[in-house]
Amino acid sequence: MQINLRCSDSLQKVIAAVLEANGLQISPDASLSLLERGFALPAQGIAIVFDPQALGDLTDFLETLGRKPEAGKTMIVGRQPNSEAYEIIPLEEISLFEAEGNYTYCLSGGRRLRVKNKIYELEVSLLEQGFIRIGKPLIVNIMQVAEITPWFGSRLLLKLKSGQEIEVARNYVKGFKEFLEL
Repeated sequence: MQINLRCSDSLQKVIAAVLEANGLQISPDASLSLLERGFALPAQGIAIVFDPQALGDLTDFLETLGRKPEAGKTMIVGRQPNSEAYEIIPLEEISLFEAEGNYTYCLSGGRRLRVKNKIYELEVSLLEQGFIRIGKPLIVNIMQVAEITPWFGSRLLLKLKSGQEIEVARNYVKGFKEFLEL
C-alpha cells in the first residue's frame, strides 16, 4: 500500500521507518495521505490527520494498516525519559521490559527507553514473539537469555547476553518452564 506522507522534518524519519517496517511505501501520488496537524489537506483522496503528541497511537494504527493477518508486532516506539525524540526499536534488540511506577521501560543495547504500553498489555501482545513475564514488573525476551540457572527458593536466575542477571520470581517459574517446555 502506498501513502503520501506530509509532516515536519523532525518526524519524517521516524514515521517513514514505521511505514517501511509495516510494508507501506511513501509515494507523493498516493490517494491515501497521512498528514501532521497543521499541514494542508490534499485536493483529492483520503487524508488521515494525526497529532504529533499521539505518535504512539499513530504507530499502532500504521502497524494495523500494514499488517498481514499472520504477522505480529516487529518493533516498538520508545523515547529517552527526558527527550522529545522517539526511536524505533526492533523487538529482537530488546532485552526486557520493566515497569516502574506508572511507566514502562524497555532495555535495548544499554539504553533505557520509555514506552507507552502498560506491562500487562505487552505481556499479552508479545507472547508470540518470545517475550515472557518473569516477575510482576518484568518481561524478558527469551532470545536474549544466554543462561538459565536454578536459584534459591525455587527461583531461576537468568543471565542475559548483555551480561545482566535477573531472577524469575517464584510465582512465575512454572509459567516460564512451561513456555520453554522444560
